[in-house]
Amino acid sequence: MKKFIYFLDIWITEKDYDFFLDKIKLISNDISVKDIINTYYYKLGEDNTWRINKSFFLEAMTFIDYLNSELEIELKDIQWVYKENFLLLNKDFYVFNEKFFQKIDIKNTYFVNIRYPWFSHIFRIFNQLWWNTLWINHRWDWNYNDKIFCISKLYKWNLKEYVWDIIIPFINTFSKENINILYNFIYDNFWTKKIVLKKSFWEMWNWVKAIDLNITNNEKFYDALKNKYCNIYNQLDAFYIVPFYEIITENRIYYLYNKETDILEIHSVKQKNTNFEWVFELDSFELYKWIEVYWSYINKNEIISNKILLNYIKKIVKLIWYETGVLELWILSKKDFRFFEVNPYWWTLMFKEDQDDMYNFYYNMYKNKFLNY
Repeated sequence: MKKFIYFLDIWITEKDYDFFLDKIKLISNDISVKDIINTYYYKLGEDNTWRINKSFFLEAMTFIDYLNSELEIELKDIQWVYKENFLLLNKDFYVFNEKFFQKIDIKNTYFVNIRYPWFSHIFRIFNQLWWNTLWINHRWDWNYNDKIFCISKLYKWNLKEYVWDIIIPFINTFSKENINILYNFIYDNFWTKKIVLKKSFWEMWNWVKAIDLNITNNEKFYDALKNKYCNIYNQLDAFYIVPFYEIITENRIYYLYNKETDILEIHSVKQKNTNFEWVFELDSFELYKWIEVYWSYINKNEIISNKILLNYIKKIVKLIWYETGVLELWILSKKDFRFFEVNPYWWTLMFKEDQDDMYNFYYNMYKNKFLNY
C-alpha cells in the first residue's frame, strides 16, 4: 500500500494547523471536500466568519480529493507534516514518532511538497535516490552548490566507498527533548562514538566540532547544537554528522575535467598538516585559532602514478560533474580514501615548486572552456 507524506506550509500558525485537523476529521465523518471548501474557505464579498484564507488549506483539501478520485488512496494513507523531525542515516529515512525515530518504507512512500521552504539538505538527497518525490512550486533556500550538494551526487553509488557514514538531521522544533532523542539515536545507531558535526556552508572550519559521546552527555550535546547550529526559526541549520576518522594525510588536488573528452588532469597537489591531539576539547576546527596548520608541496606525480587513487579521483569528479575545483581527499590507508569536499579557489597556496603548474592549471581551464564553445 502506498503512503503519502505531505509537507504543510511551515509558515502557518498552530491555530491554522488545528483548524485544518478539525476539518480533516469532518472528511472522516463522510463530509465531502467540496462541502468543506464551500463552508470553511474564504470567499471575497461573503461573510467569512469561521473561514480560513490560507492557501495551504485549499491545496491540501484538493490533494485529498485528487488521491481519492484518481488513485483510490484513502485519507488514512496520508501523513500530514507540520514541524515534525526527520533524519537520514546513509540511505535510510526516519521520521520522529513520539519518543523515537521510526524508519520509513521509502519504496512505497511519496513525498509531496507545494510551498514548503526547506531549511535542511535532506531534500537534496531525495532527488538523488529512488524515492518518489513531487515538488510543486518548489524553491531552494540555497542558491549555491555547497558541501551537501556534492555529497548528494554520490548517493546513487556506493556511499561508503566515496564518503562515509552520514547522518543528516532535520529538526524542525529545537528542544531539549528532541535533541535528547537525536543524541540517543546517534549513540545507538552509529558505529563510533567519536563524531564530527559539520555545517554545510559558510566558513566551514568555524562550524565544525568534534564530539566524543563517551564523554559528552545529552546536556553538553544540546548546548553544542544550540550554540552553533540552531537558527532563528528554532530549527537545526543545514548541518550533518560524520564519524571522526584517523587520517594519514589530507590532500587538496587541483584538477580539470573535460566533459567532452572525458580527460582528467591533475595540475597541483597540496598537503594540509594539522595537529588534532586536543580536538575533542576544542570549540571548533577554526584554523590558526584552535587548529595549527601548515602546508606541504606534494609532487603531483605521486598522485598520478597511484592508479588506485587516480581512478578513485576520476570517479568522484565524474559523479560530481564539476569541470574544475580543488578536490579535498582524506587518505586513510594505501587503498582507503574518503571524499571530503570540493573547495573554491580562495587561496591557491602556491609554492615555488608548483608555480608553473598553477599557471598551467588556469591556462588550461580557459582553454578547455573556449574549445568547447
